[in-house]
Amino acid sequence: MKRALLLLLLVACVPSFDFVGIEKQVDQLSIKHGGPGWKLEGIDGLMNPLDTIDAHLTDLKELQLQLEGKPQKEASSMLIETRISMLQSQQYFLESQVLDPRPLAEIVLTGSDTLINASIERFSCANRNKIITATILLERSLNRAHDAINQLDLLLQQHEFARPIIGTDDTRPKFYTARLGKVWTTIRVNNVLVSQCR
Repeated sequence: MKRALLLLLLVACVPSFDFVGIEKQVDQLSIKHGGPGWKLEGIDGLMNPLDTIDAHLTDLKELQLQLEGKPQKEASSMLIETRISMLQSQQYFLESQVLDPRPLAEIVLTGSDTLINASIERFSCANRNKIITATILLERSLNRAHDAINQLDLLLQQHEFARPIIGTDDTRPKFYTARLGKVWTTIRVNNVLVSQCR
């Protein structure tokens, strides 16, 4: 009886490598590395700590290597690629925040015109290079965020069995509703202000 119970416990501890099992492992890796769980992450929202992202990426790549010969390998690999893009997007965003976290002007939308009211006391051409670097990082973050969303869309389109596991519509991952418009606005404002420096 004890031997049978021990065997059951050992089997229960072995991770599953079908899509459901991989999604669980992906979520556990987010939590292991200080994140909220992959479905709760979003740019400028809940994110993984910057200092754990490299180790997190390494763990995901190691997990991907274990997929050979496993069921639903293509869908599982697509999920891991999505996660890698999400984490790289977060990494670039957080690195930009270390350099300069502020939008450097107020944006006022009036109809089809956009007026930029520069906050001169907060902006100095002496910070130009730092702001350019931060803006480049934001652009990379935005690109990787779009990659992640496109990859996730493709996964859901190609693998119907993944939809209830990942979630759709109101239950889809928070990354879909990340404030990417705010990131784009910050990039645009930074570029306008830096262009005024000679």
